[in-house]
Amino acid sequence: MISPDNVSALIGLIIILVGAGVALDRTRFGRHVPSAVAIMVVAIFLSNIGVTPFASKVYDVALAEFVPVGIVLLLFQTRLRTILVEARPVLLSFAIAVAATLAGVAVAVAVMDFGDMEAAIAGVFAATYIGGAMNFVAVSQLLSFNDPDLYASALAADTAVGATFFLSLILLSTLVPRGDPAQDALSQDQAAQNEAARPPFRLGSLLLVVGAAFIISWVSGPIAAAISIGQFSILVMTFLAIALANIFPRAIQQVRGVEDAGMSIMYAFFVVVGFGADFATLTGPALKFVAFASIILGVHIAIVTAIWLLFRLPLKELLVASNACVLGPATAAGMAASRGWSALVTPGLFVGVLGYALANFIGAGVAMLLGWR
Repeated sequence: MISPDNVSALIGLIIILVGAGVALDRTRFGRHVPSAVAIMVVAIFLSNIGVTPFASKVYDVALAEFVPVGIVLLLFQTRLRTILVEARPVLLSFAIAVAATLAGVAVAVAVMDFGDMEAAIAGVFAATYIGGAMNFVAVSQLLSFNDPDLYASALAADTAVGATFFLSLILLSTLVPRGDPAQDALSQDQAAQNEAARPPFRLGSLLLVVGAAFIISWVSGPIAAAISIGQFSILVMTFLAIALANIFPRAIQQVRGVEDAGMSIMYAFFVVVGFGADFATLTGPALKFVAFASIILGVHIAIVTAIWLLFRLPLKELLVASNACVLGPATAAGMAASRGWSALVTPGLFVGVLGYALANFIGAGVAMLLGWR
């Protein structure tokens, strides 16, 4: 119904769904069903019944330009003390998530048979579920996994199964206890006092901070390229955002609406991901890849859940680390923010970038262990 070139209609629909998600957060229903899940499911439904297109330049701009800005706005709430205290347990959880992915790959290889391409396929999926899409592309090229039909089918399966995995993590996050009611009340009272002490909302101040976020997002790419880490520009962006937040802590903390703006952009990310999930492509060869990816992520989530039940590690840290490992830093930060785990936004980004850095090596190693030449 809506063409890919209908920019106004697509932007309008994205904003409406974001607004619905924000409104849902403030309802009793929203306490039990995360807004990210609700709006993503609606977006998937709309695209798969033909209301919205599966691809559009609007989505490309949202993912490439606005999502980094949303991440920067959320990082503006970060203090170095938070990183030092919170990142350590997330690193342990991330190591568990990496091991869970590798166990899933081992099970999938044992259960399924891809013939001569098995080693390359296992390496590619190990890389993408420890790093991200860029690792999928990089390891595919490295291992000569370049048959157009197989490549397209594997990528479609990766996207669809990854979206389902993301929804599963969000639903699991509802099991995280809200904590002691008395302590929660004290925290809310403290938050209310802090909020009352801040200056009133000023649109000009918020626009200045949002503008600074766009500038940081813009300069991160050239800086990363200049120091020969162009593929890790998110690492430069994270450093600049945290540095600015800690150099001028009061100036940024006093601005109302910064976190809300970042959250809204991340909700838009969930909507766009939902719009791009084309389940009609999952036919023929793609179904075999769907089964392969489902086994990997099924084993992954089973191991993470078992670790939580057996050793009582904090579930929210395991889920953020699992998200960062399988889907990347942006979704990990978005999930942490959407669930109110603000202290885990930066650690989620950190381990997600770490996954990007390690995944190519791990994917190639998996392929070689399975006999790739």
